[in-house]
Amino acid sequence: MGVHARDHGGRLAATVATAALIVSGGFVQPLLTAGPAAAAVAPPAWNRPAEIPGTSASPVGRWITIASDGTAVAVWRGNEDPDDEYGPYLYVSVRPPHQRNWSAPRVLSSDHTPQSTVRLVSGTDGSVTVLWAEHWYDPLGESGPADLVAATLAPGSSTWSKHALVKHEGASPGKDIVAVGLAAGPRGTLTAVWESSPNPADAVENTARTITTASQAADGTWSAPVDIDIDTDADGRVGSPDVTVDASGTAVIGYLADGADGRYTVKTVTRPGPAAAWGAPVVVSAPGKATRGPNLGSGPDGSLAMTWLEGIPNGTAEAGIRATVRRTGAADWGPVLGVPANALVESVDAPEPLIAPDGDVTLAWQDWSGDAERVTSGVSTATLTAGSGTWAKDKYLDLQGRDTRLQSAAIGPDGTVRVLWEEDTTVGGVPQRVLGHATRTTSDNAWTAPAVLPGSARNPEQRYGAGENAAVAAGTGGSAAAIWRRDWQVLHTSDTLASLAVTGSAVPATAVLGGKATGTAWAPVWTLNRPVSSWSVTLTDAERGEEVRTFGGSVQAQKITAAWNGRTNNKAITPNGPLTWTLKATPAGGTVPIFLASGAVTMSGGAAVFRDYGAKTEAPDGTGDIMSVNGTSLRTAYGHSGIDNFSGSVTTTGWPKGFRPVPMGDMNGDRCNDTLIRFPDGEMRRYTPACGAALKPTTSHKVLGKGWNAYDIMTSPGDVNKDGRPDLVARDPKTGVLYLYTTTASGILAPRVSLGSGFKDYKKIVGAGGGGLLLQDKGNELWRMNSDGSGKFGARSLRAENWGASYNAVVNIGDLTGDHVGRGGSYYFGDESHDLVARDTSGTIWRIPLDDIMKPVRIGTGWQVYTGGIH
Repeated sequence: MGVHARDHGGRLAATVATAALIVSGGFVQPLLTAGPAAAAVAPPAWNRPAEIPGTSASPVGRWITIASDGTAVAVWRGNEDPDDEYGPYLYVSVRPPHQRNWSAPRVLSSDHTPQSTVRLVSGTDGSVTVLWAEHWYDPLGESGPADLVAATLAPGSSTWSKHALVKHEGASPGKDIVAVGLAAGPRGTLTAVWESSPNPADAVENTARTITTASQAADGTWSAPVDIDIDTDADGRVGSPDVTVDASGTAVIGYLADGADGRYTVKTVTRPGPAAAWGAPVVVSAPGKATRGPNLGSGPDGSLAMTWLEGIPNGTAEAGIRATVRRTGAADWGPVLGVPANALVESVDAPEPLIAPDGDVTLAWQDWSGDAERVTSGVSTATLTAGSGTWAKDKYLDLQGRDTRLQSAAIGPDGTVRVLWEEDTTVGGVPQRVLGHATRTTSDNAWTAPAVLPGSARNPEQRYGAGENAAVAAGTGGSAAAIWRRDWQVLHTSDTLASLAVTGSAVPATAVLGGKATGTAWAPVWTLNRPVSSWSVTLTDAERGEEVRTFGGSVQAQKITAAWNGRTNNKAITPNGPLTWTLKATPAGGTVPIFLASGAVTMSGGAAVFRDYGAKTEAPDGTGDIMSVNGTSLRTAYGHSGIDNFSGSVTTTGWPKGFRPVPMGDMNGDRCNDTLIRFPDGEMRRYTPACGAALKPTTSHKVLGKGWNAYDIMTSPGDVNKDGRPDLVARDPKTGVLYLYTTTASGILAPRVSLGSGFKDYKKIVGAGGGGLLLQDKGNELWRMNSDGSGKFGARSLRAENWGASYNAVVNIGDLTGDHVGRGGSYYFGDESHDLVARDTSGTIWRIPLDDIMKPVRIGTGWQVYTGGIH
């Protein structure tokens, strides 16, 4: 669902954007069974208000939103000088998920620069972005042209990004920004639109009004601005833009055009995707009838809706609401419909379309009624249900008081609509000005009875202001947050019943799979603050970010007792290494799963990862290791992806001088990596240490035969014949013949098979993982040979020229950095995206990514002491 917000000049829009996807925290209302219509189920109760600490700077303007993890963000304008109500500062405060305390305000904008047209949206990736205009001052102290600036709070972060300059106008004359729209699209993308008008200080130059747009990519960079429409006469013929983006990334901009005598035509332009171009303008409204708007919205179902105001024949300032909807898959907008209203609309803007997941579209607007002096007023709402061609009879919201003024309306991702207004009423016989609220619940699509927001009463002489001083945001499952100015200096907030949350847990840090790979490897327990009807746990590879397994259950309980058998979604044994877990649950009677918690767990006893022999903590950690020989000592240095280097090692002694290790992989199927050791007399032994155990001469081993000193190169390319076991390649230096030894089902080597005789002139032959080989010839050209899966290799291909002349040893270490695909696809034997470790003649070792082989990174020195080589 595209989340959007907009503003017009110095006027504050009455709508507040809300989160687009599943929002952490909240309460899902019970579902009603089929039967006679019933009264709306009461939404969660509002808590007593709390102050945002330190708000003593004449706050004006309110914006609030709830991110997908439950974080709430409030933004307002203020000034250190209490006598200057419209000051130059933009403030922000953040409330963490599942908490009621707000952070101390911080200044978000540049110092001593007046701001206007503030927009606040929650992104589909869980981020929150603020967009605002910063006005330059000219030498005379007049307000000059405006820049458009954005700042983002990343998901789970407490630090705002550096300011991004969306549009830089430069020094005077320049242009002012009088209207801004902002919408969130898929994968953290954003689309902004704005109207630029001539700078009042410059009546001659730069007179053209323009509708301009720019987009932020998923990496946070903004595109260059693109003009959508230009009014070269600067006579008000274009303006008032808004934008929305649907779940597929299609963006639509609506704006007023062809103006004359305050009457306009509504036009739209569409961009079918982030990388596509904007299309030509399309006329949507009757020509020359629109007076205000448009305002756009999009829903999770892919529906788009747009509203605007049209003037009425009697010539008064009021207007009628017009709306059109473009349903999922439709190429064009539907018919323009008048929205039922028992009175006229007096508003600076058309109501924002609030679209539920089922496609229902709800509007809330300021409604004037009563006698000729318009003594009374209220808030009206109407809903266009999905599949219907007419708007339902509007619902009038008030507290039976007078002078009711709409403040804000918002919709949660589950379709719950919140409306907030101010009204003069009597509380305990005392006239007071209060905030009223009502909710359209998702359980039966009915409105709750209007009620006073707790703690909002104040002297009726101190009005909140029409749409300027209170705002509401809606989260999932009926949760909400509101912000308002209770007196002239202090901001207050309120929220609904505490979100579904974890109150206790016992989560093992390690998942241990037993020797037979059966039973439970991990059994976490979480205690919640209320019952849930279902839950799920998703395990993700911490390095690759890919899902390993999702499992869950359905139980009406407050305690979640999970059990994981150590298997992937494909029923394979999960590789050793770090995983992250994410817990979600659906509250009892609800329909929307809610994020509750996440953390880390390390898989142990799982499938062996390429060259992973252990770690400082002994247990394999999913990162490749390296062996080095010095006389009669064997040292194993443990790779650490967190530092892209080695951390910790173990050295064993008592080996015969001249021995040579050949790291292989899991040959015997015990899920622990094995090593071949060639003794000086040519005897080959297969050593099968326990997972994470140091390799010693006394470690359990099996003799595989003699005569192996006939080979000068021995390396494992991984699984050459695709039988799930590691294989060995060896070269006879006298004949230049390269031989393949495959591993049998019993864990020994099958008789050798010749791969050809043309390998005598290669300086180095290194297993590249994934069944491949890297070969360095005497001219220092580096070649790659890939296996065909049947025990043979294809033709060589050139990888690099003038490569590695100074290297005297090269090893495929596996994925040392954790930023490759190293554990994907070929969990046990590696693949193309591993790292090499090379030692040069000075003893310096280098890490070389296989996918960028000409860019070595130095990671150590002094390795010349290992006279028996690195392996």
